[in-house]
Amino acid sequence: ALGARPEHQDTSTPTATDLDRPSPLGLPMAPTAAELSSLSTRAVSLAPGGAGASRRQQKGPLAMSSARRVAVAARAGPRGEVTKLWDDLASLVGRRVVPVLATACVGAALSLDPSLGSPALAEEQQQPPQQTAILRFPASKNPEVFEAQKTLVKSWAIVSRNYIGAFDYGFSKRWERELSEALSRTTKDAETDDVEAAYGEIDAMLSATGDPYTRFVSPREFKDFRVKNDGELQGVGLLIASDPSSGRLVVLSPIQGGPAERAGILPGDEISAINGRPTRGITGEMASAILRGRHGTSVTVKLARRSDQIPGVPGRPEYRGEREKVRWRQVKLVRDSILINPVQSELTEDGGETGYIKLSSFNQRSSEEMERAILDLKSEGARRFILDLRDNPGGLVNAGLEVASMWLEPRSTVLHTVTQDGGGQTVRLPGDLVPLDSDDPLVVLVNKNSASASEILAGALKDNGRAELLGENAKTFGKGKIQSVFELGEGGEGGAVIVTVAKYQTPAHRNIDAVGIEPDKICGAPVEQQQVGFAGTGIFTADIRSDPCVIEAERFFRDSEA
Repeated sequence: ALGARPEHQDTSTPTATDLDRPSPLGLPMAPTAAELSSLSTRAVSLAPGGAGASRRQQKGPLAMSSARRVAVAARAGPRGEVTKLWDDLASLVGRRVVPVLATACVGAALSLDPSLGSPALAEEQQQPPQQTAILRFPASKNPEVFEAQKTLVKSWAIVSRNYIGAFDYGFSKRWERELSEALSRTTKDAETDDVEAAYGEIDAMLSATGDPYTRFVSPREFKDFRVKNDGELQGVGLLIASDPSSGRLVVLSPIQGGPAERAGILPGDEISAINGRPTRGITGEMASAILRGRHGTSVTVKLARRSDQIPGVPGRPEYRGEREKVRWRQVKLVRDSILINPVQSELTEDGGETGYIKLSSFNQRSSEEMERAILDLKSEGARRFILDLRDNPGGLVNAGLEVASMWLEPRSTVLHTVTQDGGGQTVRLPGDLVPLDSDDPLVVLVNKNSASASEILAGALKDNGRAELLGENAKTFGKGKIQSVFELGEGGEGGAVIVTVAKYQTPAHRNIDAVGIEPDKICGAPVEQQQVGFAGTGIFTADIRSDPCVIEAERFFRDSEA
């Protein structure tokens, strides 16, 4: 345990909350007891001390809705085939180790020694069965710089153990050198107490992997990351942005059912002040951070509604010598828990038989909301479907696989993995998992921004012959790597390290990374349309009835039925 002696290593049983929280991959990522005990003799000591490391265990099975989870459990027993599937895959991809285990993978012990003037590498001969490399370097007396140094060592250790290229001998030797050089740079940062530069050494070191997806995430950034993946936040329920031409902070849309919508805030309203502080020049990200907060707390916003604005379009005042007409009001909003629904759906025509489903991201609510959308559209008479994955950047892999299970037959191959040692595994759906709809005609829409989990889902549906793939572009984004998230500190209070742990291929063994997936047919990009909303969502998007790809999908259905 980093910052603690081996006998103080935290091996306590996780709380129920920890166990119920799925990992970003949906894989069992917690270390085994054997792994923990094997690390106890290779602990890292950080002078001048520090708190003991903590760990969070996460649950491995697919994050299914309650109805589907019960159905699987009834047929497959207490653990079931789905759980076993992910246990097997996890053993291949690699289990999550205490993020601060340091250098167990290379048998190195590191120590920060404030008495030294420069880094030095030596061999420790006190343990004959296993030589231990000891790297000593001066620790900063500035506690913030010292924290950055510890975080750098933790990040290096995590990559050493888990990075997909870590098994390569050349990488291992190069990676040891990167640590030494990065620590050398932090000693210079310590001389000037440059905390920002010290943390910047972490990114500089991780960039040496050559993998843009392996990176350090600061505590603030990690909070935003978790909001996107958890599908829930606490705040006032506003989508906002800073208008680059005027610097005004403008409401894009209130989230349905949130405090802002209940207060009557509309798209196009300008937020001129938050808690009495003018917002001119504040970015949307900065304002969002202020508006978010604990459930039950309040925030006051001052709003300007300009007389010439059109609902859904930010107002632009006409000066031309005329006095600007603005209606001002001040609203006190009580923060609440806001559920972010990544799914919108409707029939393409009133009384029609084509159900349209837009999936904007893969978070912990995606499978539940997808199931609801499919069943609701079926109840309204849908007997064919359009699944829109355009501009979907991906998200949680297990959410993508769960959505795939709703459309594919049991035992269908979903993907193939390639892991650290060059091995791999074929991931198939359980034999007794009943799909929601494996028969009705299905068209999937993609574009150049469809990435990661979107490509897993699109590739699985295409290669299994389940769906026709229509694309605005010649191929999808091409992200065929899977990352795991390692929290630093309790609940990620020290940020996180995101590491590429595996690559994947489609069921037909098509490589995706840097290549993408080619659609069956190009359908053309949608033209600019008047902004309208899905019924009951409050989220604005282009009118699907005039979308060229939706029109092409309808044509495909007609030709198939002819």
